[in-house]
Amino acid sequence: MIDSPLDLCTAREALRASPEDDFILERYIAAATAAVFRYLGWKREDHDAASPADQVSVENAILILAGHYYRSPDVDDAGAFSHGQLPWMVTAALYQMRDPAMA
Repeated sequence: MIDSPLDLCTAREALRASPEDDFILERYIAAATAAVFRYLGWKREDHDAASPADQVSVENAILILAGHYYRSPDVDDAGAFSHGQLPWMVTAALYQMRDPAMA
């Protein structure tokens, strides 16, 4: 499983999830971490070398996306993102960190 900067206990508390949901929540955190790192073109080492402010932004983006997976695993009721895209709240938190050459 991917090494996420967001730990399970923090995510569970923030999402008010039950410990019974830990199995699926761990997978949502891993999927969200992979999506966020892929969007940024980062590896875990890049997160560790980032400024504290950027680290918090990345961790919040992972939490937002994992929360979306957790709350709406089958449907995008709010139209939060189109196919192949991240929700706007995630990209808003990350956009300034993205390498312009990748845009």
